[in-house]
Amino acid sequence: MNNSKTSEIKMSNDNRTKIIPGFGERLRQIRKAHNVLQKELAKTLGVTASYISGLEKEKSGCSDLFLKAVELQYNVSERWLRYGEGEMFKVKQEGFLKEDEARLLKLYRGLKPEQKSRITAFAMDAFIAAQE
Repeated sequence: MNNSKTSEIKMSNDNRTKIIPGFGERLRQIRKAHNVLQKELAKTLGVTASYISGLEKEKSGCSDLFLKAVELQYNVSERWLRYGEGEMFKVKQEGFLKEDEARLLKLYRGLKPEQKSRITAFAMDAFIAAQE
């Protein structure tokens, strides 16, 4: 078994943000690969363009939930997104989000911050339990 810190990826169940070295450049690469502006990427992910700018400059941190949203929306490898290892894109799948997944994301984006926090904590607990 490989003992490197990247040998196993686990999602945290907290909402704290962290700056991930190299993530800003990888986010920019995703944006360029999909030919979208910061404001378009921000709208798709339910954040502000200034937040995307801060991420790309590595002045802002992001949560595990945000990383998962980028991974799912843009079909990128979690390992590449977090650590810059492996291929950028996952094997091409039909569509990025299924209809019910897109609906859930849209509903989530419309919630108040405290509601988002409760839903996020519940979902992260459920994801972790499902992986065990």
